[in-house]
Amino acid sequence: MNIAPKDTWNHEYYEILEFFFWESQHLGKKKNPESKYDSPQKVFAHLKTMEVTLNHMFNIFFSLLPDEELNDIFSDIFGTKIHDAFSFSSQETRSYIESIGSITQPDLLFSGGQNLVFIEMKVQSKTSLDQFMKYLLLSILADQQADKSRKLHLLYISKNGLHELFEEKYSSMDEAKDALITMVLPTISKNGGMDLLPYHDQIRTAVNRVNLCFCTYTDFYNLLQKKMAQANHPVMIKLMQGICRELEDRDMSHV
Repeated sequence: MNIAPKDTWNHEYYEILEFFFWESQHLGKKKNPESKYDSPQKVFAHLKTMEVTLNHMFNIFFSLLPDEELNDIFSDIFGTKIHDAFSFSSQETRSYIESIGSITQPDLLFSGGQNLVFIEMKVQSKTSLDQFMKYLLLSILADQQADKSRKLHLLYISKNGLHELFEEKYSSMDEAKDALITMVLPTISKNGGMDLLPYHDQIRTAVNRVNLCFCTYTDFYNLLQKKMAQANHPVMIKLMQGICRELEDRDMSHV
């Protein structure tokens, strides 16, 4: 059941962008008179097909989500009880990734005392076994820097079904894990030329311990609809309404 009002906070995001569309000089830019995106309507139609703008929405949502609700959502998604105090900030994430080596750039990273959570968001693009391997390596480097071993959770969320998530067309997450275990791992990273050979055994160990999950945006939408029906705090309801409305606007709220 759709319980989101017409005017939700996600629309404010586009209102802000519309201001800079008309007043681009504030960004030190000039309008391109030859651009096919010559009206706000055309711009917004384009932006609502982009993965990066949806990432922005999820970053806003998760940065405002209280710990209790965040743990509750993670527990439902990953199928295990999660109770942790997470640090989450898109800017901090970028700085953090750079500090331990730019192996891969997660869309969302939540660093806790006992848990490390990655979320990889896909709209049109696919993921690969190589990117899965990079996430495992990133978790190893993160734990080394933190001097602790944490439970690892990795969620892929996509518009399409699991069979369309990987370039290799795996039919299950277990199949992807099995493929990585038998994969000939690279000895040098493509970005930065990092020596990966010392991490091969740790990567294969991480395959066995990672809580690897998948859901569609429709699944996530339905979960938030359920949470909204149970919520009694108006701010929490409004926060979830904004994400639900964005998914509705993108035609991602139903199969």
